Amino acid sequence: MTETRSALRFLSLRAKLVGLLLFVEAAALAFLVWQGHEMDIARSEREFHDTVSQLHPLLNVALAPSLAEGDHARVQELLARARTSRGLQYLVAKDAGGRIVAAEGWDPANALPALDISLESSLRSGRFDSLFPLTVEERVVGSVSAGLAVGPLGEAIGERFADNIFKAAGAFLMSVLLFLIVIHPLARRITRLRLASERIAGGDFNVRLAEDDPDEIGLLARAFNHMAGVVQSRVEELEASRQRFHNIADYTYDVECWFGADGRLLWINKSVERLTGRTAEECLADPGFPFSLIHPDDRQAARERSAAELGSRSTGSNFEFRILRKDGSTEWVTNSWQPLFGSGGEFLGLRSSLNSIQALKDTELNLRATLTRLEEAGALQARTSQSLRAEHSRLVSLLSAMNFGVVFVDPSSRVIYSNPAFSDVWSIPRGEALLGRSLFEALELAEDVVSDLGVFTAKLPELVASRHVSAGHELRLVSGRILRLQVCPVPDDSGASLGAVLIHEDITLARESESQLAFLAERDPLTGLFNRRRFERELAEKMDHAAREKQRLALLFFDLDEFKSVNDLFGHRMGDTVLLQVAGEIRSHLRKNEFFARIGGDEFALLVADITDEHLRSLADRLMRVIGAMSFNLGEVRLSITSSLGVALYPAHASSPQELIAHADAAMYQAKDGGKNTWRIYRPDHTATLRQRSLVTWNDRIRSALKSDSFEIYLQGVFDTASGARRYHEALLRMPDAATGKVLQPGTFIGFAEKSNLIIDIDRWVVTRVIDVLAASPSLGPIAVNISGRSFDEPEMPDFIARRLRERRVDPSRLYVEITETAAIRDMRDAQRFINALHDTGCKVCLDDFGAGFSTFAYIKQLPVDVIKIDGLFVRNLARERDNQVFVRAMLDIARGFGKQVVAEAVEDRQTLDMLRDFGVDMAQGYVLEVPFAVARSQPRAAGGDPSAVVVRPDFVERRRVPR
Repeated sequence: MTETRSALRFLSLRAKLVGLLLFVEAAALAFLVWQGHEMDIARSEREFHDTVSQLHPLLNVALAPSLAEGDHARVQELLARARTSRGLQYLVAKDAGGRIVAAEGWDPANALPALDISLESSLRSGRFDSLFPLTVEERVVGSVSAGLAVGPLGEAIGERFADNIFKAAGAFLMSVLLFLIVIHPLARRITRLRLASERIAGGDFNVRLAEDDPDEIGLLARAFNHMAGVVQSRVEELEASRQRFHNIADYTYDVECWFGADGRLLWINKSVERLTGRTAEECLADPGFPFSLIHPDDRQAARERSAAELGSRSTGSNFEFRILRKDGSTEWVTNSWQPLFGSGGEFLGLRSSLNSIQALKDTELNLRATLTRLEEAGALQARTSQSLRAEHSRLVSLLSAMNFGVVFVDPSSRVIYSNPAFSDVWSIPRGEALLGRSLFEALELAEDVVSDLGVFTAKLPELVASRHVSAGHELRLVSGRILRLQVCPVPDDSGASLGAVLIHEDITLARESESQLAFLAERDPLTGLFNRRRFERELAEKMDHAAREKQRLALLFFDLDEFKSVNDLFGHRMGDTVLLQVAGEIRSHLRKNEFFARIGGDEFALLVADITDEHLRSLADRLMRVIGAMSFNLGEVRLSITSSLGVALYPAHASSPQELIAHADAAMYQAKDGGKNTWRIYRPDHTATLRQRSLVTWNDRIRSALKSDSFEIYLQGVFDTASGARRYHEALLRMPDAATGKVLQPGTFIGFAEKSNLIIDIDRWVVTRVIDVLAASPSLGPIAVNISGRSFDEPEMPDFIARRLRERRVDPSRLYVEITETAAIRDMRDAQRFINALHDTGCKVCLDDFGAGFSTFAYIKQLPVDVIKIDGLFVRNLARERDNQVFVRAMLDIARGFGKQVVAEAVEDRQTLDMLRDFGVDMAQGYVLEVPFAVARSQPRAAGGDPSAVVVRPDFVERRRVPR
C-alpha cells in the first residue's frame, strides 16, 4: 500500500485525472450492468410465477375429481399427459393422507426434493420444485408435487447478461479515446504554467505567459501575470523598508537585539559598541552572548529570567543587572523585552532593549544613604505611635467584620471612615472612594435609595448635628429593603463635637420574618384562608363594632356533607383538593367586606356586617348553589358535593362571640336534620339547638376546670413485652365532677372541647403539667402526652412545648407526644409539620389508635413517627377473634417494614399478652399490666404556684412488672 501511494505521487496531473475519470466510469458501467442483470432476473421471476399460478388451477381441474373418487389409474394417465404438454420434469400426486398414488418422471421410492422459494435459487439446479393442493368444493383431497424445467429461462438470462457486458466494454473504450484527445492539450498548457512559476521562484520576476486563450487556463495565465507583477513590486518595497530599518536601528541610543526562539542572537545594532566596547560582529560571533557580558553575581538570575521570557512569550521591562565592559569596568543596565510573532502567529523570538542606568544607580546610592539617616530619625516616632496604630488596626478590623454599616463623619459631615458593610447596606459599589466626600455625596452613589427621599434628606442633617444619641429610625428603600439608622455624637474630652458615627442595619429579613410569622399565625396553611384564631379575633371586633353602630352581624357556619367519606374512600390528598377548590370557589364569589375563614377540618365560617334579610337569603342561596355545582373527576367516578349551612345573627341570637358560634353551629345541624344540602337560621326550639345548649354547658364546665386547675393527670405504664421493664408512661386526663364526686373519662368531655376549640387549652394544660412532673421527678422515665388534631393548626404549639422544656430544664427525650391516626391523616401537611418540629426539639412521636382508619395504611410512610400504637379495638378479645389476629399481624408487618416500634394498648388478660409477645410486639399497655394511678401533689397548687410541688409516688412507678 505504501509503495502504491509513493508511485501515485510521481504521476502527472494528466495521468491522475484520466485514471480517476476512467475508474469512476468503469465503476458506473459495472453497476449499471449488474443492476440490469438483477432487474432481468426479477422480471423473469415474476413471469415464471405467473406461469406457475396458471398451472395450479389447470392441475386442480384435471386431477382433483379423479383423486377424490379414488381413480388412481386415471390420475396416472392425466399426469403423463400433463408432463408431456407442460414441459414438466416430474409430477407426483398424493391423496389427502399424504400417500403417493401416482407419479410421472419421479421414482416414488425416493424422497421428494425440498420446495423452492425463489426462481434465482432454482436456476442453478435447472428445476423449480413446487407443491399444489388439490381441492373439490373447498375440501382438500390431496396434492400434486411438480418439477418445472427452468433451464432454458436461465440460459436466456445469461445471454442477455453477456450482451450487456459487451456493450459496457465498448462504451468504456470510447471514453478512453475521448479522454486522451481532450486532456493532452490541457496538460501541455499547465506544464508551461509550472515552468513559469519555477522561474519566478528563482528570482526572475519578468517572466510572463501568453493570455490569448479565453478558457479557464487563459484566465489562470492572466492571474499568474498579475501575481508576478505584484510580487516584483512587494520585493522592491521590502528592500527599501530594510534599508530604512537599518538607517534607524543602527543609530538608536539603546542597544536593540533580536533573539531567536532558541535563545540565539540573530541581530544587534551598532549601539552595543558604545555600551560594551564590543562590535556587533563580535557579539554575533559570541555563542554565549549576552550571558558572557553579564557580571558573575547577576548571571544566574539573568539565565533564569531569559528562560522564563522565552517560555512565557510575554512582555516585560525594568530587569536590572550589571554588565562587564570590554575594558573590565561594570555598567548597570536595564532590560525591556517583547515577543515577536510572524504573520501566521508563529513565535519568532524576543526583541530586547538594553539601556544604561549607571547615573540613576549613583543617584540612588546617595539617596539610600540619606534615607538611612531619615529612617533612624523616624524610628523614635514609629515606636511612639506603634501603640496607637495597633489600637487603630484592632478598631478597623472590628468595624470591618461587623454586619452593621458604620460611617464616621467630621463636624462638616465629611466621611472620615466607612466600613465595607456601609457600602453593602446602601448598595454603593465597593470600588467607590468615600473618604473625604460629604455624607450626602456618598449616599448619592447608592444604587438603592430611600423611597421618601425628601423627608430623609431634610431629617438627616438634623440627626447628624444632634448632641444626643438618636432613637432608631427605619428607612424604607425603593427596592423594598428596610434599614434602621442610629446616629451617635462623638465629643472630645472638652465636650466639643468631633463629628458623629452613623450605624445602619439591614432589618429587611427580620421584618419579613415577622410578617411571615404574623401571616402564618392567622392563616390556614392548606387553603390560605384565615384560621380559627384570626376568626375569633375578627368576630369579637365585628361584634363590638356592630354594638357601637347599632348594626346587625351575621355568622354563616357551614361544612361539607359526608366529607369524611371522601377522605376514607379517595384518600387525604383528594380531600385536600376538595377543600382547596371549595375555598377558592367561595372566595371568588365574596365581597371585600365579607370575612371568610376555615375553622378546621371541613368547617368554614363567613362574617357579614350590616346585612339585610334579602342579602342574607341571597348570600346563603348563592353559597349552596356554588358548592352544589362543584364536581370532581376521580378516574371513572364523578364526585359531587353538598354542604349544610347555619346562620346566627347578632344581637338577635347571641350576646357573646362564643354564644354566636354555638348558635351558628346549632343552626348548621338544624340544616343537616332538614336533609342536608340546605341552610337554616338559628331556632332556639330545635333539637339540634338543645344539643348545642348542652355543648355550651359543657364548655362552661371545661373552662371552670381549666381556671380552677381541677383536671387530674393519671399515669399508666407501657412495658417491654420481652424483658418486662417499664419503657415509659402514658399521661391520661381525668375531670372530677364536683356535683357527683365521680372522675370523668376523656370520652365524656373531649368531644365538647374539640367543638368549641377549648381542646387547645386542654392540650397546653396537659403539656405543662406533664413537664412539671418530669422536672419534679428526675428519676422518672419518659411520659407520653396525647395532643389533639386541633393543635396541628397551631403553629405555636411546638414552640410552646420546646419553651416549657427549656424553662423547666427537662430533657426533651423524656417527653413523648401521641397523635391519633385519624387526626394525622385528616390534616396530613399540618401533621408532618408538627411531627418534624417536635423531632427538631428532641421529642419522640407516637401514632395512637393505629388501624382505626385501616384504609389509610399507605399514609404511614409519610408520617415520620417513632412509635405506633395498635388501636385497642383489635387487641381486646385477641385470643378469641381470629380476624383481630390477622389485623394485628398485618399492622405489625407494616410497622416493622417502616422501622417503627409497636405498642399494643388495652391489654386486659394474660393470654392476650402472651400472644402479643409471640407475635413480636415490642411493648404493651393495659390493666393486666398496671392500673392507671393519679399523680399526687404534696399540696393543692394555686394558680402561679410552685410547679415542683407536683410529685409521683415511687411505689406506684415501680410496683408492677409484666407477668411472665
